Amino acid sequence: MNLKQLVRKKSRSLKQKKYEEIALNCKTNQKKFWQFIRSKSSCVQSGIGDIKFKDGISLKICTSDLEKAKLFSDYFSSIFTIEDDAPFEELKSLLPVNSMSSFIFSESEVLDKLNKLKIDKSPGS
Repeated sequence: MNLKQLVRKKSRSLKQKKYEEIALNCKTNQKKFWQFIRSKSSCVQSGIGDIKFKDGISLKICTSDLEKAKLFSDYFSSIFTIEDDAPFEELKSLLPVNSMSSFIFSESEVLDKLNKLKIDKSPGS
């Protein structure tokens, strides 16, 4: 192992030990447990990031939640259409007509095939 791998292995080992210690002591030392939880969840971003949009010929950046909501509302209302209530033309069925004939198997035929199966083989071999 080279030095980089040794350092990575030791670092991961120490990190794992820290996690185990926190987990084992979470009932007695709740403060440390909740500090750990907060440290892991504090970097999680909530909401929608800034949005770049064209306003005529210039490029602008939208940062407030209200502006973002208005931009999305304007965009989606422009691309969706309101359908009228007129009935649709019925489409032709693409399903095939039942073309299989009936099969009749006897109990002895099924038993014969089952007995010929190799139980130590996987399906398809």
